Amino acid sequence: MNACRLTRREKDAIRAMPCGKCGAIPPFADGSRCHPHRIEPALGYVAGNVVPRCPPCHSEEPGHKPWVKHALAAGRRVHDLHPDLARENARALNTSLTPTERSASARKAARRMHELHPDLARANGRRTHELHPDLARESGRRSHELHPDRARENARATNARLTTAQRSAATRKGWAARRARQEAA
Repeated sequence: MNACRLTRREKDAIRAMPCGKCGAIPPFADGSRCHPHRIEPALGYVAGNVVPRCPPCHSEEPGHKPWVKHALAAGRRVHDLHPDLARENARALNTSLTPTERSASARKAARRMHELHPDLARANGRRTHELHPDLARESGRRSHELHPDRARENARATNARLTTAQRSAATRKGWAARRARQEAA
């Protein structure tokens, strides 16, 4: 059943389609789009079971409340009018999550951000490393402690890509950093 599930892009395509009931074409006056409506809710969002419905038509479908047509637009308006409130709600939700749930939520957000802006991923990684070199070093150490074999393999692969001059410069830099740490201790 998972193989037939609609992807996010397919659902977005349904949201951009005209309403299957009244024929209204999105985007609507309030900025909303069609909702993907499941004909048989038990089957889920699978091909052949999902049709586009404008918010008013979707609210008339069996099992839906009349306020459904206003929910999305109202949420947008509240966010536009009260961005601080949205931030507070997000913080409150974040503090109510367990560390595992918070981590899963962050991973999901990072994946979504990467899907939307793949060109920024590398730049953001570099920027984080520039802003927080100690964190990067610490997470590198932790990774090395957890997976020493992988660290060795990565070092060999990196070493193989470097020219002789780059390799000797990296070695000198490594020795200098090691001496500085020993002197500081």
